[in-house]
Amino acid sequence: MLDTYPDTFTFVQYHASDGYESAWSDQRGGSFYPGWEYIPWTWFDGLTAIVGSSGFTTAYNARQQVPTDVTVALSGDPVSGTTYEVTAAVCLEAGGTAKTVRLYVVQVLDHWPTEVTYSRNGFKQAAATADLALTPGQCQTVVRSFTFDAASWASQSNIRIIAWVQQPLSTGPAEVYQAHSMSWPFPAGADCNDNGVPDLVEISQGTALDCNGNSVPDECDIDDETSDDCNGNDIPDECDLASGASDDCNTNDVPDECDVAQGLSPDCDGNIVPDECQPDCNGNGAADVCEILAGLVTDADGNGVPDECEIAPKFEAGFTTANHTTKTVTLQNTYTDPVVVCTGQYFYNGKRMIPRVSNVTANSFDLRLVDPTNASQTYSSQEVVCYWVMEKGVSELNGVKMEAWKYTSTVTDGNGDWTGEVRRYGRYYDNPVVLGQVMSANDAWSVFWTQGLRKAEMPSPTALRTGKHTGSTGLDRLPEEIGVIVFEAVTGASLGGVPFEAGVGPATVQGLLHGTPPYTPYALQTPMTAPQFVALASPAGVQADTGFWVQRHGQAGSGGSTYLLLSLDDELDRKHMTGERVAYALLKSVLAWPRVPDFDADGDVDLADFAGFQDCFGEAVTGTCLNAELSGDGLIDANDVPAFVEHMENP
Repeated sequence: MLDTYPDTFTFVQYHASDGYESAWSDQRGGSFYPGWEYIPWTWFDGLTAIVGSSGFTTAYNARQQVPTDVTVALSGDPVSGTTYEVTAAVCLEAGGTAKTVRLYVVQVLDHWPTEVTYSRNGFKQAAATADLALTPGQCQTVVRSFTFDAASWASQSNIRIIAWVQQPLSTGPAEVYQAHSMSWPFPAGADCNDNGVPDLVEISQGTALDCNGNSVPDECDIDDETSDDCNGNDIPDECDLASGASDDCNTNDVPDECDVAQGLSPDCDGNIVPDECQPDCNGNGAADVCEILAGLVTDADGNGVPDECEIAPKFEAGFTTANHTTKTVTLQNTYTDPVVVCTGQYFYNGKRMIPRVSNVTANSFDLRLVDPTNASQTYSSQEVVCYWVMEKGVSELNGVKMEAWKYTSTVTDGNGDWTGEVRRYGRYYDNPVVLGQVMSANDAWSVFWTQGLRKAEMPSPTALRTGKHTGSTGLDRLPEEIGVIVFEAVTGASLGGVPFEAGVGPATVQGLLHGTPPYTPYALQTPMTAPQFVALASPAGVQADTGFWVQRHGQAGSGGSTYLLLSLDDELDRKHMTGERVAYALLKSVLAWPRVPDFDADGDVDLADFAGFQDCFGEAVTGTCLNAELSGDGLIDANDVPAFVEHMENP
C-alpha cells in the first residue's frame, strides 16, 4: 500500500517479542492499543483495528472519504553530525473546527530490519509529544531534535520522519486527523529573510513574529506584499484588525485610520472614525454630525442628534403569558410605528421555546411560543414573557438615551456562517446595549442576534451588526422584520421614577443543562425587589458556532433582589458549555410612558383627578403618586402641570 498510495498513505511498524522492540513501541501497543498480542495488529487512523493481513484497502478507502481540516508540514535542518532539527507546522484551516490535538513525531527506517522483505518503516525513536490547541486559520510550530543511530546513518536514503496529530487521549481508539511523512534528504526550512535560520525555527523560538499563523514571519509577509501594513507599524493589517488594535467599522478589511488617512473614507469631525460608521438617525446616508456641522439640520440641544429625529419618549414594558396558541397582547399606548422586543421566562414546560411575534399593530401584537425542533410542539402550561414596546425614533427620558428602529432582514446566519447585516445607530453611545426581536413570522422560526466588529464581540459605539439566525441547522429563511431597541448602559437610573438598569454582562452564561442549577446569575447594581420585574435580554456576540437565544430563568419574579438569572437554549445541544455574553435591560415594575394621571380610574382625566395630583405634589414618586410624575424628570413639581393640563384637554 505504501507503493500504491505513496502520497496519501503512511504507517509506522512496531515490533514485539523480538530484538527490535522498544519501550516506546511497547507502551504504544501494550497500553495505548491493548491487544497487539495478535500479530499482525493494525490500526487505521487510530479508529479501525484489523487483525490479520487482509482488509487494509477497504479500511484505507473508508477513511479516505472522511474530510479533515488539519494540515501538517515537515522540514529538517542539520545541527551537527548525525543530529537534525525537525520542524512540524500544524495548521487548522480557516473554516475548520477548533480542537486540541496531540502531535507525535517519530523516526522510522524503511526496509529495516533487513531479515524479512515486509519490514517497512520500522520504528526507531520518538520525540516528546506536544498537545496543541488549534484555532481556525492558525498554525502552530513544534521543533524536535533527532540523532540518528549507526544503522540509520548507514542507510540514509531509508530514513523517514513521520508526524501525525491525534485526539489527546491516554488510550485508543483515538482519531488521527492528519499525518505527514518526510523522506531523506529532508527539505530545508524556508528562510525568507535570508538570515540563515529557518522561518519555522525563528517562529517557534519567538525571534520572528507570525501573527497571522501562516508559518511565514510577518516581516516577510509585508516585504513580499502578501500582507498590507497601511499604518506602517510592522504588523500586517489583518493582525491589527484581528487583535482589535485597529477597528474596521465599515468591514472593508482596511483599518479605519488608514481609510481616513488615505482619503478612502471622509471624516468630517476628525475623530478617525469613517463618516459612514457614524450615527445616521434619518437614514439618508449622511452622518448626523456632518449634517449638523454643515448646517443642513438643526441640533438645538447640542446632543448630536438632529432635532428632526428626536421624538417624545413613548414606550411600555410589561408581562404577559403565552403558550403554543397565538394570543393578542393589547397595549396601553397607541403607536405610530411600534418596535416590539420579547424575552421568554423559562420555568414550567421543560421544552425549547422562542417567543414568536407577528401582526404588530398600533396598539397590539400577536404572540406565541414555538419549539424550533418540533413545529407541532404544545405547552402544557403558560410561560411568562416580558415585552418592551417603543415608538420608532430617538428619545431620552431621565437622562437615559434610547432608540428604536426596525428593518427587513434578508440574511440568515448560523452553522458557522455569521455575517449579520451592518447597521448604524440613531445616536452616539458610549456603551450600547442592543436588544432585538424577529417581529414577523414569514417562515418556520429564526431568532435575533447581534455583534460588534467580530462575531464574538459585543456591539461597540461604531460597529454594529444585527440579524436573524437558525443555529446549527444553517437553514435559510424568508425575509423577516427585525425590531431593535438600544439603550445607553446605565445603573442606578430610573424611568419615570421606576428603577432601571441596562448593561452587557460577562461571557459566562451557559445552556440549560450545563450544570446545577441550570442557570447563570448576572449580578445587578440596581436591586430589583418588586414581585415581578421586567427583564429583556439578547445575545451580545456569539462565541459558539451553534448560536443561541437567551431566556430569563425561573418562575416569574425569581432572580432575587441583586441577581438576574439567565440561561441559553439552542436547537442542538442544550448544554451549550461555551460561555456567552448577554445584553439586558431591567425595569423594576411594569410601566407605560407617558403616564395617564387618571387617579380615580374612570377612563378620563378631569378635575376629579386634579385632587389626586395635588396630593402628590412635592411627594416621592412611589405608589399611587407614580401617576403624577408626568415630565420624566423623576420629580412631582411644576414641570408636570403642563402635561396634566394636556391630558385634561385631550382625555
